[in-house]
Amino acid sequence: MSTKINSLPLVNISSLSLTSPVIVGVGSDGYSYQTTVGSLLGLLSNSPIEEPFYKTGVWTPFMIPQTPGDFSISSYGNQIGYYTRIGHTVWATLRITANVVSYTTASGQIVVGGFPYLPRSGTAANAPVALTGFSWPNSKALNPFMNMTAGSLAANMTVYGNSITQFAVTMTHMDGGNVKVVRTVIQYETDDAP
Repeated sequence: MSTKINSLPLVNISSLSLTSPVIVGVGSDGYSYQTTVGSLLGLLSNSPIEEPFYKTGVWTPFMIPQTPGDFSISSYGNQIGYYTRIGHTVWATLRITANVVSYTTASGQIVVGGFPYLPRSGTAANAPVALTGFSWPNSKALNPFMNMTAGSLAANMTVYGNSITQFAVTMTHMDGGNVKVVRTVIQYETDDAP
């Protein structure tokens, strides 16, 4: 379809959609040649383009060891999770403040669960995590990370550091019954239906 370039209306960019017209060329005769945003993107990516799915919401994160035993959190100061999903990409933020943690028979790696969408098959995601109320085996600089794997709504935590071998954050790193705080933002891909 061609149209005189001077006859095209001005469009507010925030109102563009996949069906909005886009000028793809102007001939020497002053006529423009246009297509739609969706068709142009489809040509560029060589695949059909769908309107991106966008959703925000809340979720409830929790913290538990792999072998719970008698593990209990008497109260949460914060148990907050927010997410944004655009297409297949999810950004999940969380803050857990466990006021009093008690256990005698609990063991294993500490897991954070309750994520809003399953990670895509064959993928993994990692993000730095801030931890308070945990003790480490040495005083070297440590970098804790949260690790998600496909097929699980939970993530474990691993610590990396200068001149140390990485290790999993386990119940042995919990510093008595003191307040425990876990904070992070993690980005991952999902194939879950919107």
